[in-house]
Amino acid sequence: MKKIKIFIILFLAIFSTISYSRNSENSCRCVDTIEDKVFENNIKTDREYAFKANSYLKSNNDSIILKGTIKEKAIILVHGFIASPYEVKQIGQYLNNLGYTVYMPLLNGFGGQVEVANLAKLSTWRKELAQSVELMSKCYSKITLGGISLGAALSMDYVLRNKDSRISNLILLSPYFDISESAARLVIGPISTFKNSIDIETLYTLSSSPDLEIIRSKTNYYNEQMPLITLSQLFQLSDEIKNFPNGIKLKIPTLVVLSQFDTTINLNLAASIPQKHFEKVQTIEIEKKLKVPHQLSYEKINPLFLKMMFKISTMIGFND
Repeated sequence: MKKIKIFIILFLAIFSTISYSRNSENSCRCVDTIEDKVFENNIKTDREYAFKANSYLKSNNDSIILKGTIKEKAIILVHGFIASPYEVKQIGQYLNNLGYTVYMPLLNGFGGQVEVANLAKLSTWRKELAQSVELMSKCYSKITLGGISLGAALSMDYVLRNKDSRISNLILLSPYFDISESAARLVIGPISTFKNSIDIETLYTLSSSPDLEIIRSKTNYYNEQMPLITLSQLFQLSDEIKNFPNGIKLKIPTLVVLSQFDTTINLNLAASIPQKHFEKVQTIEIEKKLKVPHQLSYEKINPLFLKMMFKISTMIGFND
């Protein structure tokens, strides 16, 4: 009898090891499939930019996927207006170091020249985000969705419009729900002159806004001109989020991170709108005296970066 018990224990141990090995192998294969798809999409984007506007995608501005070891949970991070995945890459790398697979898609129109940026549509951004969720859901059952500025607004818009049970957490960094008064005066003026674009350097000369310093210092990862035609798509998204009807608050845990030094977004709306639609909202407000600009996703300019990352990883459920 004792020998039989030992045999059963050994059999179960061996079976469990084989089963785990197969599951790990299947999981790796699944993520490899996603990685291949991202690579295909990057090639397609490059060709599309050249075809649409005789433009090009700047180097290292492609969508990024960082493969992790944690099963079931993955993260999608979306960059802001006129930016690229580089804007959220430090956050993505931090979370990938914890074991998460992180996908950072490039939104249509950005990462290249202003000609192609001015062809971008809100409907396309929405479609791309939905496709990103579908892509990651092939391998993961729980998706943390979020981003910065436009990326945060699109993430919240997706959750409100779709009520997707696969979205387990929401990260809203400097969320754009409306433009600040100072930024509105700056961009609406050039629009009235019927220009299609205006140089970032010109905008900086007119405003000296610290929110433009990062953009002008990292020209490979941001548009060097503001695409004024596409601003209408940003304003449309803003109006639809502000006018989204109140209903039963969603139970998706949500983190909002704001800097009081931000001169790009309407800070009051950025803080209040998530509270209207979600039950569990945590907010990190970075004091004005710390002088953290709109792009708080960069560790070098955000002294509370590690605190922010701790909050994000805790909310996602690291070590659960």
